[in-house]
Amino acid sequence: MNIIAAVDSSWGIGKNNQLLFNVSQDKKYFREMTTGKTIIMGRKTFESLPCGPLPGRDNIVLSHSSDFDNSSEITVCHSFEEIKNIIKYIDPDDIFVIGGEEIYKLFISLCDTAYITKISSFFPADKHMINLDENNEWKRISCSECYYFNNTAFRFAVYKRNNI
Repeated sequence: MNIIAAVDSSWGIGKNNQLLFNVSQDKKYFREMTTGKTIIMGRKTFESLPCGPLPGRDNIVLSHSSDFDNSSEITVCHSFEEIKNIIKYIDPDDIFVIGGEEIYKLFISLCDTAYITKISSFFPADKHMINLDENNEWKRISCSECYYFNNTAFRFAVYKRNNI
């Protein structure tokens, strides 16, 4: 399975249930990586999407709330085990965990690849991704050249879980 996230210099991912930054190249990268795939997210991440379910993807939403709307366009699961049962027949390379903070923590042990857009700025964040640069289980295997958006530098990095 895969993780995909955009992080700031302290691995912040969001504040007040919103993304920290809006970088068009990152959105394009996210769309290219996840279209045609299964994406897993938490309820708060789902509710922060401006247009509802992401098109061209199988949207799985984890919600502990039994009254969360189970529309026909998404699959709502109420436990980690329920999601594991649903995805066991899907090619792990076709599954992307897209957030938020608690979902990343919950699923990271099942993931072996992380696609991280690293924004070279600090933003005040109340939600963070696990810092893979400081985690001995992960190794950065590639990093793109430096790009700029509104005078902010960013790179696309790929991490792989070490074979321990």
